[in-house]
Amino acid sequence: MKKLLSVLVVSILVLGGLGAIAIPIEKSTEAKPMNTEEYRLLITVKGRLFGYLVNFSNTGNKSITGNISLYIATNAWIMFPGGLLSMLPEHFDIASGESVEFKMSPVIGFGPSTINITGNLKAECCIPQDFNALTNGFVFLFYISGSTEIEVLPTPLP
Repeated sequence: MKKLLSVLVVSILVLGGLGAIAIPIEKSTEAKPMNTEEYRLLITVKGRLFGYLVNFSNTGNKSITGNISLYIATNAWIMFPGGLLSMLPEHFDIASGESVEFKMSPVIGFGPSTINITGNLKAECCIPQDFNALTNGFVFLFYISGSTEIEVLPTPLP
C-alpha cells in the first residue's frame, strides 16, 4: 500500500510538472491593412453645455480643402429657440491626421431628444457628397447629452 501511494504521488508530481512546462508556440501576426483611403473625413458631434461640439477629423492620406455645411435638428418634449442649428458653408483646409472643432449653440429645452444631423461636403478634390445621421439623447435645460460619429468617404474626381 505504501508503495502504491508513493508511486501515485510521484506520478502526480511528474505528470503535473510536465503539464506545467511551457511549450513555445509560434506566434502569427496578422498584417493589418494600411490606410488606403486617400480621402476620409470623420465627423464627431457631441452634446455639451449650451449646444454641440462638432469635430472634423481628416483620417485619410491626403489633405481635404473645401466647404462644408451642417444642420443639427434637436427635437425634445419642450424646445425653446435653438432646436435647429446650422453652420452655413464653412471653408476648411484639414491636413492628413489633423482636426478642426466648431461649437454650435444655443439649445435650450427639456426631455428625451432625437438629434438629426445632415450636411454637405464640397471638397475641391472630390464629388460633392451629402451625409446624415440620427441619434438619441436628452436635453436638460442648457445641457445636451448624446453623441454620434459620421464617416464620410469622398469620391475623388475622375
